[in-house]
Amino acid sequence: MINRSVVDNNSFFVQCTGQIVSGEFGPVNYLYCRYTFHFGNDWTVSSGLDTGLSQTSCKNMGNSEEQIVWNFPIDISFNSTNAFGWPRIAISVYGIDFLGRDVIRGYGSALVPLSAGLHEIEIDMFTPLATSYLNDFMSWMMGN
Repeated sequence: MINRSVVDNNSFFVQCTGQIVSGEFGPVNYLYCRYTFHFGNDWTVSSGLDTGLSQTSCKNMGNSEEQIVWNFPIDISFNSTNAFGWPRIAISVYGIDFLGRDVIRGYGSALVPLSAGLHEIEIDMFTPLATSYLNDFMSWMMGN
């Protein structure tokens, strides 16, 4: 449903539909992902959700080298009067540690494609690391 109060002759729409298909995270298993769209001040969400949380997914038990598959749908439309602040999707992947705490396993982002059509985007995921053995131990104890 389009909010007609924000539509005028000077605005344009960007629609983003797709899915977060899968990820490779080495030996880590039972992961879920969150996405958030970030955009400029001239942009508004005309339909859909700008944040989402997937189900927890695991690898095939027979093959520990497989990807974790989410097939997590995305459907959002934007309205803007200015191309500045083009939408960007940020993805964070979390897992549960042995004490039942949420631990970040990776994060990354990508711009929404500038041209119409079918696009396959691979996002490099980054994992925060401690700067010393003491910080590593403390982050393990605190669940950070």
